[in-house]
Amino acid sequence: MLNTEEQVNMQMTINNLRSALDQGVVRVTFNKRDGSRREMRATTKQGLFNYTPSGEAHVANPDVTVMWDMDKGAFRSMRNDSLISFAAE
Repeated sequence: MLNTEEQVNMQMTINNLRSALDQGVVRVTFNKRDGSRREMRATTKQGLFNYTPSGEAHVANPDVTVMWDMDKGAFRSMRNDSLISFAAE
C-alpha cells in the first residue's frame, strides 16, 4: 500500500504520462498482471490512429490508463500502479 506522498507522486506521474500520450507517441514500460514486463509504443492522440467505436462506451476506471498500441493496432490498458517508465519518442 502506498503512503499519501507516494500516492500523490504516482498520480502526478500518471498525469504526465497521459499528457505525453495526448501529444504523441510514447514508449511505455510496465509489468503485466502475469508478472512479465511489457513495452509498447502507444498514444491517445487523435489522428495518429484510426478507430471506429462499436457498441457502448466503457466506464472509465481512474486506476487504469487506456492507450492505443501503435504496433498491435488496438487499444491496450495498463494498471497505473504497474508503470515502470515512459518516454516520448
